[in-house]
Amino acid sequence: MQDNLIPSDYPDFFSEGDPPCSTSDPEAFYPQDVEGMKTAIYFNEEGAKLVCKNCPYMVQCLEYAIKNNEIGIWGGTTEGQRRRLKQQLNAGIPITEIAVSIKR
Repeated sequence: MQDNLIPSDYPDFFSEGDPPCSTSDPEAFYPQDVEGMKTAIYFNEEGAKLVCKNCPYMVQCLEYAIKNNEIGIWGGTTEGQRRRLKQQLNAGIPITEIAVSIKR
């Protein structure tokens, strides 16, 4: 058995209490498999993003997802949105500024 299966750069999502997504339907945060579809289809994309908007871990979650090319809704964004946001990060825009624009 491995002692630590969590990546070293994984955010501490419990330092300020349980994240709101931990009590939400996980299916809302991940795309559904739809045969023949090339774009992600979410069960409840807007609902999942709303959970993220009020989360104290949103910035850490978003940053982790961008760096690790995560699938699903992380930090209030889909993977397609994060691909575009990664360009902003690479241009030197701070992640906190990017997160503020998402919360609007």
